[in-house]
Amino acid sequence: MNTKFNIKNDYCNYCLGGEIVESSKCLGEINNCKVFKCRDCNLIYIYPKPNENELHNMYQNWHGSHQYELNQYGEKYLFNNILLSIKKRGYSGKILDIGSSYGFFLDSARKEGFTVKGLEIANEPFNYSKNVLGLDVDNMTLDEANYPDNNFDILTMLNVLEHVSNPFNILCEAWRITKSPGLILIVVPNALLAYPYFILSRKLGVEAFVPTSAYTVPSHLTIFSPFSIKNMLTKSGWKVVSIMNAPVITNKSKLKTSLKYLFKSFGDIVQTISFKKICFGYSILIIGEKSE
Repeated sequence: MNTKFNIKNDYCNYCLGGEIVESSKCLGEINNCKVFKCRDCNLIYIYPKPNENELHNMYQNWHGSHQYELNQYGEKYLFNNILLSIKKRGYSGKILDIGSSYGFFLDSARKEGFTVKGLEIANEPFNYSKNVLGLDVDNMTLDEANYPDNNFDILTMLNVLEHVSNPFNILCEAWRITKSPGLILIVVPNALLAYPYFILSRKLGVEAFVPTSAYTVPSHLTIFSPFSIKNMLTKSGWKVVSIMNAPVITNKSKLKTSLKYLFKSFGDIVQTISFKKICFGYSILIIGEKSE
């Protein structure tokens, strides 16, 4: 059973191990944001975080033609792999996609016979998914939605959890509203890939650009490693059944896409020779089950 925490801005929102100064180490800065690592749980996050109004405004302005094309075309391979993973585990029924963007994942799931529901706080993608694609989508946060207990068979959060200010509480709420047995699939950028570069550059006093999406701050409030996302998912009540390198999201830039495939291939090799103990790709796909 999980227990939500009353999150405060000056505490690690995974273990609440203490105030920032006492329990976390500053690793350096990115875009004038300080990046901390909790000494108790090793979670990496930025501090201070944008407040709720700042976050709301950020994501209202985040969506546009680039995000539309990314969601429609760039993530197509990811969406197909997510649906395949769900089917391989024998799940069907009702999917809730948290942070459903323009709705193309839900549209694909609907075509595969799933009953779909979306949750999207940004107005532009919400209006598109509801009015153009005809999807059942709510324009609010997960807490505001307050769905009934045991309401969904499957939950997905695809490149969403790193954007929220209280990821642990989100996972606890996701557990509450999911049926038992139920499935959750999460994709987050992987901190490990560029971590050595980030640490070395900051120790040398170089505030250089960190070349992976995990370190895109302040839009990414939490920078997850395989270890920290696995621990957080487990602590929130889920049983982790799989953690792997996520399928590649393509870009218009052929160079960026090629590099992502290279990182994915390298990560797959590392995962194989480490007997699946090390996940070193560009992004992480973690799958959990709820069972009581």
